[in-house]
Amino acid sequence: TIDIQDFVDRADIPSAYFEKPYFMSPDGRSSKAYAVLRDVLEKKKLAAVALVVIRTKQRLCAILADKNGLVLETLRFADELKDAKDVIDAPARAAASEKERELAEQLVENLRGEWDPKKYKDTFKIEIMKSIETKAKTGKMPVTRAPRVASGVTDLVALLKKSVANVSKEAPSKSARKTKKKAA
Repeated sequence: TIDIQDFVDRADIPSAYFEKPYFMSPDGRSSKAYAVLRDVLEKKKLAAVALVVIRTKQRLCAILADKNGLVLETLRFADELKDAKDVIDAPARAAASEKERELAEQLVENLRGEWDPKKYKDTFKIEIMKSIETKAKTGKMPVTRAPRVASGVTDLVALLKKSVANVSKEAPSKSARKTKKKAA
């Protein structure tokens, strides 16, 4: 059973608490209750905070409206998370200059796109499967090298400038993209 404790604004749950999603579906007797809960959560932009037992372990969860259904997201309990200020060191909290922020914003805007999960590939899994297939065919495991890890201090501003310049050369600006769409 799912024991609902509270209803909270969905946006009030920090992403660090989210752990794993489970799609929920009603059984024959609870279809109407499912639909009503989904509709209210969606309309009010709320999450139902509940307790549930999964594989003999009590879990905290949030029930969220998602398109046409409900998703149960397991959540971490507060004592399972460290406070970010205890983990992030002082240099990471240092203030950036206005120019650095503008460069970063320009880079982000140049790389901004629509969310498409199919665009991202699990390259580690792909490489493992290739190795398994090679071993199955040849009987030998292919030798692979670990990727090189850069050492030393990186000048973030220089990297941002270089990246913005590269992106600007490769991709048309947003206004150019809009013009192309209108012309087509």
